[in-house]
Amino acid sequence: MKIKEFQKLLRKNSSNSGFTLVELITGLIMSVIVVGILGFGVVQVLRLTQEEGSQQQARSETTRAMDFITDEIRRASQIDNDASNATSYTSSSDEKVVLALNIPEFPGDRIVYYLKDTDIDPWEGPQVLYRWGPPLNADGSYGTGGWGEEALIDKIDNTTVPNSVISNICPTGSGVDDRQVISPADSPSGFYACIQYGNNNGFTENLADVNGDGRIDEIPTSRSGDGYAISDDTNGDNKINNKDGDDLVGISAQVYFTGGADTVAGDNKSNYSTNTQVVARARTPEEENPGLDSPSQVFFDYLGATYGCDPSNNSSWTMRTDFANDISAPNRSTKWVDRGEDRQPQPLRITNTTLEITSVPIDPEDPSGNDVTTCLNDSDPSRIRGNRNLSETDPLYEADGTPTTNNLHTVKHVVDFDDPTTFNGLEKDNPSRDDKFVMGSDQRVVFLKEGTLLNENFLTRGYDPDANEANNDTTDSDQISLGEFLKQEGYATGDADSGYTITNLEKNERIVAFEIGWEDSTQPGFDLQDNVFLMRTDLFTREFESSDF
Repeated sequence: MKIKEFQKLLRKNSSNSGFTLVELITGLIMSVIVVGILGFGVVQVLRLTQEEGSQQQARSETTRAMDFITDEIRRASQIDNDASNATSYTSSSDEKVVLALNIPEFPGDRIVYYLKDTDIDPWEGPQVLYRWGPPLNADGSYGTGGWGEEALIDKIDNTTVPNSVISNICPTGSGVDDRQVISPADSPSGFYACIQYGNNNGFTENLADVNGDGRIDEIPTSRSGDGYAISDDTNGDNKINNKDGDDLVGISAQVYFTGGADTVAGDNKSNYSTNTQVVARARTPEEENPGLDSPSQVFFDYLGATYGCDPSNNSSWTMRTDFANDISAPNRSTKWVDRGEDRQPQPLRITNTTLEITSVPIDPEDPSGNDVTTCLNDSDPSRIRGNRNLSETDPLYEADGTPTTNNLHTVKHVVDFDDPTTFNGLEKDNPSRDDKFVMGSDQRVVFLKEGTLLNENFLTRGYDPDANEANNDTTDSDQISLGEFLKQEGYATGDADSGYTITNLEKNERIVAFEIGWEDSTQPGFDLQDNVFLMRTDLFTREFESSDF
């Protein structure tokens, strides 16, 4: 076979199956496009995942911060919109105070929340929320270390909230029930609060104690009261008392937040906004404390009354006690007259929180029950006497509030079951607190509870005008002290030297003692034994905050 013929045969039996250069280039381009599309999709998925993670992180951090802040507000007794009462905090020009909290554990200072324009590593701007206050223990209680600054959350929005938004969410009022302010007042932005104000239970009063008895009331001045009218009831609780006055403080806050975290693109799509409303702890009602949502009963037990008329013949005044649940109508009262019999008054049904107790000496008698026409020092105008012309049932006042008899002599005390200082109430955080003198500086009425210490001379030494006998000696018609009397009755332990401690009383009981004859506790006859009885009501078991005293 010739060589040429053999080459033809080879060419005829072989195929040319390879790719041309054009085909190869086209395939490469298509592969790049497909891989590019797939890669772009993967990048977008990763981008969205990271962005969602940033948003979730922003929400999580904001939620934790808001929970922490609201928990601390609940601990507060009042909420301020400035740091003027924060003694340990010093503000600077780049800080905006939003909240200042009065925590009962730190009454002389404030915990402060404020914004600062900063972008200092590791905290990112445009604003950072800081807290000034004491350290916290792991269980959430306050630590004993020094107070300091702590950053809570960064990346807070600095866009000023429009006035139209502010006026809608926090309209400014001026009354007791609608007074509120925005904080901070100057250009609120990413963290701000609308603070609602309410009455502060009488820290600063605009009503005067006219008669100087330590109480503010609507009893007419003709009846030795302060003479206020219902128009002076500024807090709207239908009572004139120490809780009225222009002393509104922040009691709740609606807190607003806007902030976030930067996305991978560097924008701020993950900004997160939220708000929450919280009430300061002192404004949350104590469910376990009994109130007057329904009528309550007050029980009385007579213990003793010795208001001497003339020691030379052992004559004494008869003691009448009036209990009025409606101060505006004192003649509509329950009258209890001690005749020395073994009987007690019926329980008193009360429907509001005030109870006026009036001790009225009437009808002096000798030990045989005969009327006595004169008493010792009966002609001495400086000596406080009794009411010879009053019977057991005569009204004390005319319709216009004037006394029904000349020189009406009574000692009255108004118990306000919302005011623990009027009945030696219980302080929740200080069980040993004891305020037995319930008429301010006037010591003529005492309320004694379990554990009360009687250590004043006029409560321990006894009546000894000539000062020639030992303590509590009854020679020469002298008289034992209130402390010794209660010890003999089984309600006290101790002696005149160490003092007497009240015992055997339940939480709902108080011993009440009046001094009728004297106003000066240095007089030998000032002994708080002219009218002594025991009161019992569940309203005495209420526990109050320290700010209520």
